[in-house]
Amino acid sequence: MLCGAVAAPARITVNRSVDGVGLGMTAKEVRARLGKPSLDAVGEGARNYVYRRRALVVSLVGSRVVIVSTRNARQRTAGGIGVGSTDADVRRRVRGARCGATADVQFCRVGSIRPGRRSTTFQIQQGRVVTVTVARGLG
Repeated sequence: MLCGAVAAPARITVNRSVDGVGLGMTAKEVRARLGKPSLDAVGEGARNYVYRRRALVVSLVGSRVVIVSTRNARQRTAGGIGVGSTDADVRRRVRGARCGATADVQFCRVGSIRPGRRSTTFQIQQGRVVTVTVARGLG
């Protein structure tokens, strides 16, 4: 008989999804997956669904998901990286991660923020990931 811990499924899929919400999903699909958001706000050309209990924000443009962002430490990549991970862990365990800073904001990113491209950004403060954002560049 085999015994051992079973790894929890990855909830962050780099350049694709967070908590089952994928880039390109419709508003109807998001609501079917996560239910009614805590806040549904429209502004600056986007609709934002805020799920406070999940620490998740879903941004839609033209009824399609273009950004999914989380501050939930339970959301992890298949390699175990997420909010609370160190920047060294991201560099070591996220394939293709490039790290740097813009306007004094530290981050590591996989993919490209150019229009039509996908990216995953790990925002870092004091050496630890504070937000993970999966996005499709607009343009």
